[in-house]
Amino acid sequence: MKILKKELKKGFLTLKMENPDDAWKLEGLLEEGDLVSGRTLRSKEILRGDSKERTGKKPVFLKIKLGKKEFHDYSGRLRLTGEIVEGPEDTIGSYHTFGLEEGTVITIEKEWKKWQLDRIKKSLVRQPKILACVMDEREAVFSEIGEKIKAVAEISNPRAGKQMGETDFRNYFGELISFLKGKSEYYDKIILAGPGFAKEDLQKQIKEREPELSKEIVTETCSHTGETGIQEIIKRGAVERVGRESRISLETKLVEDFLGEIAKDGPVTYGKGETGKAVEMGAVEKLLVSEKDVKENENLMKDAEKHGAEVFVISEEHQSGQKLAKLGGVAAFLRFKV
Repeated sequence: MKILKKELKKGFLTLKMENPDDAWKLEGLLEEGDLVSGRTLRSKEILRGDSKERTGKKPVFLKIKLGKKEFHDYSGRLRLTGEIVEGPEDTIGSYHTFGLEEGTVITIEKEWKKWQLDRIKKSLVRQPKILACVMDEREAVFSEIGEKIKAVAEISNPRAGKQMGETDFRNYFGELISFLKGKSEYYDKIILAGPGFAKEDLQKQIKEREPELSKEIVTETCSHTGETGIQEIIKRGAVERVGRESRISLETKLVEDFLGEIAKDGPVTYGKGETGKAVEMGAVEKLLVSEKDVKENENLMKDAEKHGAEVFVISEEHQSGQKLAKLGGVAAFLRFKV
């Protein structure tokens, strides 16, 4: 995401989408009633008798009052629908949908909150794209880890559960190596993990067959395969070690550290009521808020920032974020116990 123009005193921010993840990030920052404007295509209509007939589309400048937003994960496209408040006279009062995707330039007018601007500021720093492969002798699961976790593929060993010889392993590993080589250009780093020795055996094969590819790979140990294994390597800080700018790694560490403090009766609290009291006393050092609960906790977040606390908005795209949501969506690390 790139900022082309900003006039925050007037609430104006013009942004350019630079990759599919930008649309997903922006979806979490937009609220009903925000004003969204830009160049777009609008259907042309002509009257034929008593009915209107569409005759194509023409480029126009429109401004809408946001009423509905919809992110399509499969395409990385964000659709923003609302009533037109500025544009050609014959469009005022009707509705229009902006489709935001890579390359789209859009202007947003709203009362920007500090946490929203912080989120945009962080998005300006390119996040490393990591491909995680958690595997054993039976199967390999691939997931993309960046701003969120996205399943990429699964490859099963056709000889799994049978007596396997060296040739069977070489064929299975060959398929994995071919897949990793084909994907490597799209990622900054590859994490290879899993229980047992299969990952080391695969890495050895990669060094022999594709020495350049092996330089992009780091190995990690985990106790499980599948999605559970992906979550495990995140909790263990593997993603943080590979790409310290990764937001999901930071969020997971914050929540897991918080849960660790609860277990040993450390200086933490959770729930809107108890956390609110701690904020009033100036006792909060770090405030964690689930992304879905941001709107109802905006005053709490603002008060926490006034008292010098750091505020973190935690996504539910990962298991740690889901744990926070189950605790009421609000938690805090304290400077002192209250």
